[in-house]
Amino acid sequence: MSPDDESRKDPRDRQGRKGLNEDPSRARRSEGSCSAGGAEGAGGAGGAGGSPGAREEGPSSLDEVLGVLLHESTLWPLLIVIVLSLGALGAALVVLGLVDRNPFAGVALLLVLGMTADLFWRSRSRRGLRHLARGVGMIWLAAFALAGLAVWLGIA
Repeated sequence: MSPDDESRKDPRDRQGRKGLNEDPSRARRSEGSCSAGGAEGAGGAGGAGGSPGAREEGPSSLDEVLGVLLHESTLWPLLIVIVLSLGALGAALVVLGLVDRNPFAGVALLLVLGMTADLFWRSRSRRGLRHLARGVGMIWLAAFALAGLAVWLGIA
C-alpha cells in the first residue's frame, strides 16, 4: 500500500475503532464505564459532561434538609403537615400529663421538655442545630395550641 492509499481509507479502519482520532486510553475508559457502571457512561445517571462517578450533592444533614423546608415557600404545606402531625402527638402527651394527671405521661413530658431545652441550649453555640431547634419549637407551639383547643372544645 502506498501512502496515498492510506489517506483514502476510512479513519475508523485505520484506528480499528469507531471514533475519529480518539485517544486510546479515553476510548477504553468510556467503553469500560458503560459495562461497569450501567448507563452512566452513555450519558444516563452520570450526567452530561461530568465524570460517571460524580453525583450532584444534596443536603447532607438533617439541619440542612429542615433549612430547605423553612426557606422554600413551595414546601411550606409539607412543613405544616409535618408540624401538625407531630404536634398532635405532643398535644396528646400534654393532655395526658397535665389534664389527666397520668404520672407516666408526666415523666415522659418532663423528659421530652428536658431534651428540647438541651437542644435549644446547644443550638445557641452550634450553627448546625438552628433549623432543627426552630422545627422543634414549632412542633411544641403546635402541641400546646392543639392541647388548648382540645381542652376548650371539651374533647380532653
